[in-house]
Formats: sequence, structure tokens, C-alpha cells
Amino acid sequence: MHQLPISSRTPIDERWFAALSEPDELATFVSSARTWDRVPISLPARVTAALWAVAGANLLVGCWTAALLTRFWSCSGLVCSVTTLGNRPGLLLALNTICVLTTIGMALPTGGLARANGWQLAVLVLTAVVGVGCLLGPLLVLTVAAVAVGLACLSVLFLVERL
Repeated sequence: MHQLPISSRTPIDERWFAALSEPDELATFVSSARTWDRVPISLPARVTAALWAVAGANLLVGCWTAALLTRFWSCSGLVCSVTTLGNRPGLLLALNTICVLTTIGMALPTGGLARANGWQLAVLVLTAVVGVGCLLGPLLVLTVAAVAVGLACLSVLFLVERL
């Protein structure tokens, strides 16, 4: 058997470091490529409708909260506590106002919330999350009320059928 002399063999470690010192074509391409976060993309119609629906619901809850703060509408007890973020109608009004104004403010640069780039989409998502958070209390109360009315109707129908 013939063996190569030790000096002609390159250890694996040396080949690996040699490969690292060569220019990395992928890294060069990535560093020269432009990012896509500023390119607007079309938002589905359902997303646009959902964003406007959240803004509209926030507007309604904001009007109701303003009525609470001006003492035009009275509210007390557990229901009021649940719907006003723990008896803090001022905070609820501020958050609802911020959500509505941000959605309206983002409508112009996004073509009515139809197209958005990266940062615009991030602002819209954050606005929607905060807006839905503001709506959770009133939605919970409305859901419980709807279930109670439904159960009352079913009880009346059950009693009428029994007679």
C-alpha cells in the first residue's frame, strides 16, 4: 500500500477555515437585496371589513363611555365594572378614541385599509388588538344577556308546549 506523505494531506479543520474565508455569495446577495417591508401588499376584503368593524364598534362604545362620563347615562354594579375596564370609563374612552383615530388616520395612506406595507400593517394589527380588548367587556355582557334571553324564550316555549 502506498501512503501519501503526511505533509501533502490537509486536515479537515484547515479546509473548513479555508471555506469560511472565501466570500459567501448568499450573504453578499442578502446584504445587497432590498427589504420588502416598505412594499404595500393588498389586504383581503375580510381583513379590511374587520378593521372597519372594530373601529365602528369602538366608536359606539366610546360614545357610550362619553355618556357615562358626562353622567348622561348611569351605570353601577358588576355589569358596569365588567364593561368599563373595572370602573375606569376614562381609560376605556381614551383607548377607544385612540383606536378610532388611528384607524381613520391609517385609512388615507393605506387606501382605505386596502393596502399596507410592513409598518402600516403592524400599526393596524396593534390597533385592532387594543380595540378588540376594549370591546371584550361589552361583548361579554351582550353575550350573557343574549344567552339569558334565549334561555327565557326556550323556557316559555317549553311551558307553552306542556300546557
